[in-house]
Amino acid sequence: MNHSNTLSKSFLYSIIIIVLGSISSFLVPIFSNMSIKDIYSSLSLPAISPPNWIFGPVWIILYILLGIYLANSNKHNVKLNWLMYIQLILNFIWTPIFFGTGNYLLASIIIVLMDVFTLIIFYKDRSNHKYLLLPYIVWILFATYLTISVFIMN
Repeated sequence: MNHSNTLSKSFLYSIIIIVLGSISSFLVPIFSNMSIKDIYSSLSLPAISPPNWIFGPVWIILYILLGIYLANSNKHNVKLNWLMYIQLILNFIWTPIFFGTGNYLLASIIIVLMDVFTLIIFYKDRSNHKYLLLPYIVWILFATYLTISVFIMN
């Protein structure tokens, strides 16, 4: 595959993941009469909590990195690819579960599974592309802290 083809594929994967991630956030009002911003501001949050406005830009960057990773991931490792797809499905359902239904226990279970799958993928992937997952790993571990804190505090 030539370089131009790889860039096109990375761009396409990134756009698909950004769109799917955005769609998941649009599901929140279906389950709840509030927006994510309103729900977030109504929660009891731990001392180390980012402002609401930071989530959008961070997730766009992370989704772009995930798209590039998927476009360049190991094509021959079917198990890793399936783990990544399952992890992405969990990622996309976390938002409507957490913000839409307010089921913080289920959201905590989902995000811990995301952590586990992502760490397995990172550990098992032998390519250099796995390092694209590092910002995502750091962010979802922080999001795990936030999610479990919200579960405990609310």
